[in-house]
Formats: sequence, structure tokens, C-alpha cells
Amino acid sequence: MVINELQQGKPQQGFTLIEVMIVVMIIAVIAAFAIPSYKRYVVETKRADTMVELQNIAKQIESKKTAMGRYSEVKRSDFPKKFPASGDKLYDIDLLLVR
Repeated sequence: MVINELQQGKPQQGFTLIEVMIVVMIIAVIAAFAIPSYKRYVVETKRADTMVELQNIAKQIESKKTAMGRYSEVKRSDFPKKFPASGDKLYDIDLLLVR
């Protein structure tokens, strides 16, 4: 019997079902707070990367204007082939020349 083993000084082996369930519940509560926060962080990071890329595109357009004295035809080949350089994209960036 378990009582006799405890009384004889033998160590108890393993965890009870209740102990395992409590640990699983604690992990679930932590995950419930951590996962949405992580997802929000990922979206904000991708948004910041996109803003930096848009600023780089604007700088390239302005430098071409400075060099040529006017705005010239914008070609897709003038800009990075893949955005973002790594990872999955969050936004599609399409360039449209307005005359």
C-alpha cells in the first residue's frame, strides 16, 4: 500500500494526475496571454519594415528627380525585387505613376 511505503521511508515515484493537470492549466494560461502578444509584435514589426521600405522607395524617386530635374518614369526594376528580403510579406506594394 502507498501509505505503508510512505511510512517506511520509500520515496514516492511520479506525479499524481492532479499535479500534471495543474501544470498543464498553468501553461495554458501563460500561452493564452503570450500568443496574442507575440502575434501583435510580429504584425507591428512587419508594418515597421514596410514603412521603412516605402521610405526607401520615396528616397529613390526623389534622388532620380534631383538627378534628372523632373520626375521620370518609375519602373518596377528600379526597386527591390522581393520585399521583405526575408520572411513572409504582410503587404503588397504596387507602384503607380500618376501624371
